[in-house]
Amino acid sequence: MFIDPPSLIIVAGFCVGGLLYSYAYGLRTAARAVFDSAADRASIQMSVAVLQRAKTFAIVGGVIGTLIGMGTMLAGMTGGPWISISGTAPVTPSRLAWPSRS
Repeated sequence: MFIDPPSLIIVAGFCVGGLLYSYAYGLRTAARAVFDSAADRASIQMSVAVLQRAKTFAIVGGVIGTLIGMGTMLAGMTGGPWISISGTAPVTPSRLAWPSRS
């Protein structure tokens, strides 16, 4: 299995940085509410909002990391059928994030 360290750093940095920017002071309360059995309603709602925002940041960071990984992969290729298949890689995370509602 191949893990591209620059892509991993970008995805993790994007998620953590985005959460810190969005919920600078509420992040601590939200983290506490996850593990506290006697948490109040407001802190539970804050935890849900933080986790939903984290999901969004993880998906966007994953797409950015995928594009960087795809660029790294294509830089080492000389041609062939894999180039056309690799163009579909960024579509997969967006389909998982926003499924079609039929």
